[in-house]
Amino acid sequence: MRNVVLEARRLIASDTVDKDASGCRETVSTGAVPQCWPGRSKLSQRVMSASSVGVLLALFLHALAPFAPCEAADVADVADPSYTLPTLNETYASNPRFIAHGLAPLYDLVGLFLRGIQQKDLLPPDLLVVNNGTIGLSENIDYGSVAQFYVGILAVLAVGLAVALLAPCIGVLWCCCRCCGSSKRSGQRLYDDDDDGSGRKKKKRSGGPVLAPLVLSLVTCLIVAGVAIAFAANVYIENGVVGLGKHITSGTSDIRLFIDNAETEVNTILGVNYNELSTGLNSVLEGAKTETKGIVDGFVSSLPLDEIDKMVSGIETIQKDLDDIILNINDCTSSSNEIVTDIKAVINDLQSVCQNLGPNCPQELQDFISSLKTPSFNPLTSGDIEKSITDLSQIFTSDFKTLITTGRKQVDNIGSQVERVMNDASTEMNTKINETGKDLQQRASELLRAATNASDTLLQVDQEISHFQDRYSASYGTFRISGFTAYSAVILIIAALITLGLVYGSCCSKTAYSFLNIPVLLILLTISVWMLIALVLFIAGVATDRACEFLRKPGDHQLTHLVDELLQKYRAEIAESSQLPPLHSIKYYIEECRADKTMYEVIDLDSTIQIDNILQFVKNFDFTPYLKTIDENVQNVVNVKLLPQDIRNKIEDLKNSDLSKLGWDRVTNELDSFQKTAQPLSESIATWAQTLSQVAANYPAIDVKDQVSNIEEILKKVESLQTLITQLIGLINKSSSDVMLGHKSFPEALQWLLDQASNTDQLVVNTAPGVTKLASNTAEGFRKELQAYLQWAVDRVKSHALKCKPIINIYDSMVMGVCDEIISPWNAFWAMSGLCLLLFIPAAFVASSLASHKS
Repeated sequence: MRNVVLEARRLIASDTVDKDASGCRETVSTGAVPQCWPGRSKLSQRVMSASSVGVLLALFLHALAPFAPCEAADVADVADPSYTLPTLNETYASNPRFIAHGLAPLYDLVGLFLRGIQQKDLLPPDLLVVNNGTIGLSENIDYGSVAQFYVGILAVLAVGLAVALLAPCIGVLWCCCRCCGSSKRSGQRLYDDDDDGSGRKKKKRSGGPVLAPLVLSLVTCLIVAGVAIAFAANVYIENGVVGLGKHITSGTSDIRLFIDNAETEVNTILGVNYNELSTGLNSVLEGAKTETKGIVDGFVSSLPLDEIDKMVSGIETIQKDLDDIILNINDCTSSSNEIVTDIKAVINDLQSVCQNLGPNCPQELQDFISSLKTPSFNPLTSGDIEKSITDLSQIFTSDFKTLITTGRKQVDNIGSQVERVMNDASTEMNTKINETGKDLQQRASELLRAATNASDTLLQVDQEISHFQDRYSASYGTFRISGFTAYSAVILIIAALITLGLVYGSCCSKTAYSFLNIPVLLILLTISVWMLIALVLFIAGVATDRACEFLRKPGDHQLTHLVDELLQKYRAEIAESSQLPPLHSIKYYIEECRADKTMYEVIDLDSTIQIDNILQFVKNFDFTPYLKTIDENVQNVVNVKLLPQDIRNKIEDLKNSDLSKLGWDRVTNELDSFQKTAQPLSESIATWAQTLSQVAANYPAIDVKDQVSNIEEILKKVESLQTLITQLIGLINKSSSDVMLGHKSFPEALQWLLDQASNTDQLVVNTAPGVTKLASNTAEGFRKELQAYLQWAVDRVKSHALKCKPIINIYDSMVMGVCDEIISPWNAFWAMSGLCLLLFIPAAFVASSLASHKS
């Protein structure tokens, strides 16, 4: 089967479907459907009794009518499928070929004779009438016209009866005459025996007749030839009767084979091929799901979602960095102020110590106190940073992050939403595929049930014929062949006696041909019986020959019209009930089968099963709700903005805020200056601690231990301030880089974010409809694939499957077996026998003349 996934992809690419569902190639099917009517009515039995073989054929064809469902399932539209063809067994045994065994010319001559003595029509006009399904004689019969119509047959009968009636009379007269003549000749012999009364001897015998023996010999040869043909015809009749059983057996076998092939074809078309289609349809659905996922994944992967996430995270980092910078600046300012205060306190304490010592204050201490100076730190300004933090805090709120996250999730949900709808559609379509398969199996079961019923009917007919043949063979077969043989043997014996008489007459010297009196006597005494038998055989031959003429070529045969008229009543009943297909003429069935039409066409099943109704199955596969849902989801996605307008406005405000104008170099310069103040201060304080410790060592009486300890604490604070300044510088350097968000400037980074959001929105607008197109093309491809299969199945059942040629072969074989192999030899037998009897008349006349000749 074709790869329907590729077909769906082609549809997606072209957005058009130019396949024609009617262009299906051949490479070679459902829930229970209630039945409105049971099998067949008693019409079949009544019609069966109305006529003979022709009606039987009509009933046979009619028996194949399937059960009609109450309602046609809703269904029907796919591409151009190629399906597996059924593998059929075509070894039908019935053969209508006839072998005449050299008697074909005789059969033709007898046929010409029968055509010559009869009218074209079988019956005279208005002889029989059909009334209410029964046949009867017309009330107004013109017997003169009837006699004139059958004048040829009546003439043959008249000649035969004349011979049969006159022959005995002539025989009696002939016997009397022969007896009288014989007595007279006996008295004369007393004187004529040796001499003529004068003492002289009698003359020798003169030469006998010549022409009469020759004529009698020729007639006898013709009689012998006719008897030989009659013997052969008798044998062929018996062979035909025996061969009829073989025809019945072959026909029965072919009927079963036809039903088996029908089952194979129906199951293949509505079962195997539908399973192939189901596989393709499932592939279409799975392919659509894969294509949809590919489109969505490709669309999502092309979005700068990770970059946007990084940027949002970067803004959060900027906000945190700015907070940390302000905190560190405040710490630096506070620490520097505390150092200045501590230094001033140490200076004041030392001055107090020196004042308390008065003149005893060492010069060294005085010089140390005078060398102490209070440091001056340049102030660190954080107003711009604090303003930026304020601006950023007003913009970068939790709502800001929530809105961006929501937009991100909506974009991420595109695939899952569409995939969910496609999965739902796929699940329901798979269910519909299975349900449709069950419906097709139900249709297949109905067709097969009808075929099985037809098979049973035909097999019963074959059995009846077979039983009739068996009874005939048992009761009459031996009698017929023995009777016909005896009949021919008597004729042959008479011919032999004539031949013997001729031989005796030509060789003997006295009363040469008197022996011929014996066959003449036999002819005159028995010809009546043989002629009457020949006439009976003639009548039977004429009747059966006309029946065979009808069976071979029903055409416009009078019997065809009579049978059709007989069936008119039942045809009307069928039309009213709508339970069976219309009953056509015998001619129609035979001619349609000879044309090798399908059983569906021959029986006209469109009136009952209506296979076209399966085209409505396509309606079961309604993609509209899913296409509508997908379109709604796509429209929702199209309306979704990765960055809502409120966020865009806030980002615009942030781009124009003080953060974008923040002078990081100024802040850095202030920190450098601040650090330049702290660095020498650290060295000075360390010197202070050493110097004051030395003074304390030199003057033990002076207590400056606390001051030394305070100076050492101040040194630690200065060192901590230096560390804090270093950290602040590093944080500012990091923030100055983070605020760029990977771009040359903060405004440029924000503008990139806005551009990416706009591009994403446009990408959604451009890409999302592709999902709708894919879904629509998938649905269209699915429907067209299904439609093409259903149309193919309908065409297959109507025009290709269940061809009735095997049926007509069975019919022709049976007709040949009866008409050609039995009736034709039968007619040849009575024709030859009758001809021999007619030849007996001149033979008896010539033989009688020779018998009366005196040698």
